Amino acid sequence: MDNFEKLTSPSLKDLFVSRIAGLILSGKLRVGEKFPPERTLAEQMGVGKTVVHSGLQELQRLGLVTIKPQSGVFVADYMRDGNLATFNAIVRFNGDNLSVDTIAGLFDLRLAVEGAGMLAFAQKHTPEDIARLRECIGSLGDFVASEDFTCPDFAARLYEFPKLICRLGGKPMLALVFKSVEEGAVYLTERYVRSIGTAAAINELSRFADKLEAGDGEGAVEQLRNCMDAQLERYKKQKQTP
Repeated sequence: MDNFEKLTSPSLKDLFVSRIAGLILSGKLRVGEKFPPERTLAEQMGVGKTVVHSGLQELQRLGLVTIKPQSGVFVADYMRDGNLATFNAIVRFNGDNLSVDTIAGLFDLRLAVEGAGMLAFAQKHTPEDIARLRECIGSLGDFVASEDFTCPDFAARLYEFPKLICRLGGKPMLALVFKSVEEGAVYLTERYVRSIGTAAAINELSRFADKLEAGDGEGAVEQLRNCMDAQLERYKKQKQTP
């Protein structure tokens, strides 16, 4: 009976970071806006100054605020000056309310990285590499049929496919980029799976593998672009639905 793991509550720091991140990403706190002093912020939010201080440090790591010594804390221009951690933060704290433009930008990043990996793989793959891709796809089918299946876990396993392509294609640094944005990308992958179903998602991977085996890297990239365009259209329709 080890399936029932101990429940834990978010720490005050986590709650603080989540609240402030939500205010920034929703636009309620505007780029360049200055925060109150830490002591004032602590009093207003009913937490200790240590919580505020460490929370602001975490928000700076995520690229959402800028801390200027002797000047104060300001809302950062995270879309211009953010980092890979900012990608995960945007999805983690605002995933259900992402704008179509933000999703399009995230897809652009994915296309650039994964597309480069596909092109490299198509040029230099071996029969063993193709077998690895087929094995990865087969394991996804086995997982869907198992009692352990959950959509979030399936999405995480599905996300291993592009990382594998980058590694086998001799582009390990691209795989590191995928790892750096994994939290946010897996969330979007889960939404993708829920919109088209597991069978369609697995079939899409098989089509990628067929193109890559034939050395058609450009075709694989075009397929990826079409997948993302179709998913973006689904998001647009969801936004338009009352």
